[in-house]
Amino acid sequence: MALTNKSKVESKLNKKIYFGNSGFTLLEVLGVLLIFSTVSMMIFPNMISALSSYRLEASAKRLAKDISTAKMHAIMFKESVWIDFYLTSEGVFYEIKSGTLLESGDEIVSPVLKGLKSFPKEIKITNLPHGNRLSFNRKGYPSQGVTINLTNSRGKRLYVIVAARSGRVRVSNYGSIT
Repeated sequence: MALTNKSKVESKLNKKIYFGNSGFTLLEVLGVLLIFSTVSMMIFPNMISALSSYRLEASAKRLAKDISTAKMHAIMFKESVWIDFYLTSEGVFYEIKSGTLLESGDEIVSPVLKGLKSFPKEIKITNLPHGNRLSFNRKGYPSQGVTINLTNSRGKRLYVIVAARSGRVRVSNYGSIT
């Protein structure tokens, strides 16, 4: 009889070991949630900062590319090209146009890149060219050297620099026309 009781006890223990622990306790779930929320609180601010920096860098590179496109258009088609910047309450927009001066003194204007280009709302633009216009002559030389400042909501700055003599366009962390 003792042998039978022993086998019954072992059988119950085996069932408890393999079939009785099929879930998590409330304490284990709360511990995992605490760890997850702590890690999330450490990572989330860095993700926001990285996203803001990415938008700033993408905006600066796109503006530099568009300025280079305007310069190349002026050289290829041997016509004046200009970029007009528009300051509005909703942000800064720009448009690239080209033109040809006719003998009558009239000018034929056509867009180089279709539509207005804009910046994300968090990007602030300062130090625009004189008269809010940057132009390139038929040989691709700019009317002026300019350093356009782009600043994101966290205060990080990038500069799009157009060299006065060569028309070289670059993005820099430091603002200088040279």
